[in-house]
Amino acid sequence: MDASVLRQWLWCISLLGMVIIAGCASTPTSQKSCPVTKKEVAYVQRQAEAGDADARFQLADWYHRGRCFPTDHLKEAKWIQRAAEQGHREAQFRLGQMLFFGTGVEKNESAAATWFRKAAQSKSF
Repeated sequence: MDASVLRQWLWCISLLGMVIIAGCASTPTSQKSCPVTKKEVAYVQRQAEAGDADARFQLADWYHRGRCFPTDHLKEAKWIQRAAEQGHREAQFRLGQMLFFGTGVEKNESAAATWFRKAAQSKSF
């Protein structure tokens, strides 16, 4: 990927991130209603601990949105990173966003670019 294309990509992502952050700023960070039962939450947690990438992404998403758990970007980052390392495309993209903006992780634009590239090149859907 050529440097100018990467800069454009990162610019678009940063713009998207700002829109997302603006939308989240108006939403309280307290725990919101959980779309699934406690039994289903426990099942997703067990699957995530057992190494299921989709379950890890789901758990991270719940922490991100404050669904089933209070919003917690540190826990979100933990589960996103694990799913991303397994090749989960959406998790790779989300990890890139988190690294780019420093949400739940130390800001690192170089690492963000690496994860954006991996997501773009991923064949998983």
